[in-house]
Amino acid sequence: MAAPLRNHSGSFRFDPSSVKETGMLAAIGSEETVGGRSERYARNIREEGRYGETLRLVIPHEALVEIGPRHWEDPPEVNMWIGDRLLAFELAEPEERTVNIDRQSGDEENGA
Repeated sequence: MAAPLRNHSGSFRFDPSSVKETGMLAAIGSEETVGGRSERYARNIREEGRYGETLRLVIPHEALVEIGPRHWEDPPEVNMWIGDRLLAFELAEPEERTVNIDRQSGDEENGA
């Protein structure tokens, strides 16, 4: 898992130029936080939710448009790849976004 995500702190610097080479938007992790608007393509990891159990990382719009359309009503869904101090994002294909959940099998296994 990417080190800054393990620690629930730090930041990621997105590299829009990585899309031309790999077809994915790369983000390099750092344990340092970034200040405000000082770095155009860097974002801090935020803890959200009642007990901070949810981590949030916002992809800068200027970087996201490198892998998707320039204008959209809703932000596109992306696949995320995780490595050591590295995240990579690519557009999700519509068929990859479908998830089927069989609630019956889960209840039967738990004896409910």
